[in-house]
Amino acid sequence: MSKARAQHAGGMFDRPGRLLTGAAIVVLLLWRIFTDTPSWHELAVGIAATALTVLFFANVLRTETLNLKLRARDILQLWHLPGEILADCWLVTVVLFRDLFGIEKAGSFYRVSSFKTSRRDPVLAGRSALAVMYATMSPNAIVLGIDTTQSLMLLHQLRRADVSEAAKALGAQQ
Repeated sequence: MSKARAQHAGGMFDRPGRLLTGAAIVVLLLWRIFTDTPSWHELAVGIAATALTVLFFANVLRTETLNLKLRARDILQLWHLPGEILADCWLVTVVLFRDLFGIEKAGSFYRVSSFKTSRRDPVLAGRSALAVMYATMSPNAIVLGIDTTQSLMLLHQLRRADVSEAAKALGAQQ
């Protein structure tokens, strides 16, 4: 086997082109299975949408320079989310009804929380990305950003509440 061929014998994930081709094929097959209509105009739109998605994904892969390292224990902090989402849905519903009936106006609170982060440490960068995703899934809070120079996380909340358990497990403090 030649050297060039041996380099690419690693499988589908060794080159972005192969990964994108595989993703495009899977998307087209799933689209075909779930639509169940043989209309040519739908096929054309599906191919165009898939092509645009693949081009966008290829551009992101080519230009992305962020070095993230995700640990399994950080990803497993997802177990906190169902309870937090249910609790926050109830909280948002209470805020809505209190505002509708004139009992109490809906608030808008900004919380600054210290958050251990770094641009150079891929583990801390991965935790930052997961914390933003996990905290924003809950209806009461939206992470506006993380300042890596000062190690701070800015949250917007409808009703003032503690930082989510998942964000705490990833490095946020009160």
